[in-house]
Amino acid sequence: MNPVLVLAFGAGAASAFSPCGIAMLPATIGLMLGRRLNAVGVSGRLAQGVGAGLSLGLGFSVVVAVIAVAFAIVAHAILHILPLVMVALAVALVIMGVLMYFDRLAIGLSTEGFSERVRGLGVGLFGTLTAVGAAYGLAALSCTLPLFIALLAEVASAGWAGTVEIVLAFALGVSVVLTAVAVGTAVWRMAMERAIRAALPYIGRVSGVIVVAAGLWISYYWLLGPGHWLL
Repeated sequence: MNPVLVLAFGAGAASAFSPCGIAMLPATIGLMLGRRLNAVGVSGRLAQGVGAGLSLGLGFSVVVAVIAVAFAIVAHAILHILPLVMVALAVALVIMGVLMYFDRLAIGLSTEGFSERVRGLGVGLFGTLTAVGAAYGLAALSCTLPLFIALLAEVASAGWAGTVEIVLAFALGVSVVLTAVAVGTAVWRMAMERAIRAALPYIGRVSGVIVVAAGLWISYYWLLGPGHWLL
């Protein structure tokens, strides 16, 4: 299996657990499903959770795809200096990861109240959850966007096929995690909220380690690995 695609899947899962957004996710899902959960049994809650998770994943994936297309266009235009750009990004990732580990970096976008505003547009539950997933994607990627860009850069010379593969692997990782959280929230909402609150102090540190590791890998890839031929 292509290690870059495995890394993209893992990065997608990590993005869904981003400290920039995960804390608000169970409450948002519970608010969206609301009375629907009270009116059905366990099997109905499972179905509601899967539907909510897939809708959130779709919205998140749309954001990922738009960013990927924009980056692919820019990357092809600057392919001759892309290694230098990526080495600089790798250094920034390492610094950012260290700061995240020691809780000295807090970045993110607020999505508070967004779901209520979208519901007021009358787009239905599916449309609302998809829009919330897109907003959540912006919040989460504000932490992990450099890692996603680095993955796209590794396939920049392979054309659009490589970009599509990275996007699909990343989106799959995101969707698996969001669906799991949505199902957990639908069936055991209070327990899921308590679990995420308990894990929150550690999510930043784990994310920091992942970002540092990614920065070191990107440095190797572009200085000594397959990408060095462009230098």
